[in-house]
Amino acid sequence: MDSKHIEKLKQFGDLRENVLLSTLTTLRIGGPVDGVLYPDSIFGLIYSIEYCNQNDIPCRVFGNGSNILASDDRYPGIIIKLSRTLQRTYLLGEKVFAEAGASLIALCHQISQEGLTGLEWAAGIPATVGGATFMNAGAYLSSMRESIEKVFVLKDGYCVWMSVDDCQFTYRKSIFQQHRDWIIVGVLFNFKYADINEIRTVLKKRQQQRLDTQPLQAYSCGSTFRNHPDHPSWKVIDSLGLRGYSIGGAQVSEKHTNFLINKQHASFDDMYKLIRHVQEEVYDKYNFELILEVEQFNWKTNQ
Repeated sequence: MDSKHIEKLKQFGDLRENVLLSTLTTLRIGGPVDGVLYPDSIFGLIYSIEYCNQNDIPCRVFGNGSNILASDDRYPGIIIKLSRTLQRTYLLGEKVFAEAGASLIALCHQISQEGLTGLEWAAGIPATVGGATFMNAGAYLSSMRESIEKVFVLKDGYCVWMSVDDCQFTYRKSIFQQHRDWIIVGVLFNFKYADINEIRTVLKKRQQQRLDTQPLQAYSCGSTFRNHPDHPSWKVIDSLGLRGYSIGGAQVSEKHTNFLINKQHASFDDMYKLIRHVQEEVYDKYNFELILEVEQFNWKTNQ
């Protein structure tokens, strides 16, 4: 990127040059990017995106990078990362506003201490509020949709409120996946008061379930594939004897078969080949394709 653009972008926040995407994602895979910008405010976010658009600089907004598989190719643009600076939350009784970079885990524990229920399912999910909203993240038959009242969105140069219905949430989907130029700035939740001891009990139960069943110490994106309506992905993969199967440094977790993990310095090619192998095996046996739940970033169009 031209040094002139680098200097201009620094006015919007903290800009780091020549960063590896592998340091920005929980899977620890990804090639170099020209720069990573941590905007110093919502206005820094708005005008950094406007500057990039005006100067044809590719840019992409990241939260915690917990649901992203990036290629090893160079990304000739900037990543705008929200998880360091745009992470404030505001408690307004049963309503809670959280900026897009706020930690979902931290929010879950914060509201539980106030006796608010609605996010217990999210204990242990290492996402930001914005990223979880983008994906309509969920677990234990609950999802973001149930607690969201409206979403504050940077859309066509203006910040607007979108109702929960406008967001078109379905299983692991939202309208934001169809309009990637619409940026989630913050989310207004509507929770309910409940017995604080009961909330803590559920939180501990959910945390223990994750510890018991998921490879939390491994580098991963969480669940790799969406569940088929009639066939849980982990059960289908396990039935094919793929538990522990590896290609290069990428492996089907021995603890949870819907977690494809970076076990030993996996390259993007390792992980991509493992994903395709699992998909092909499932298709050959069950005649349906496992759909990726993870976000694909900077992939070649023929992959």
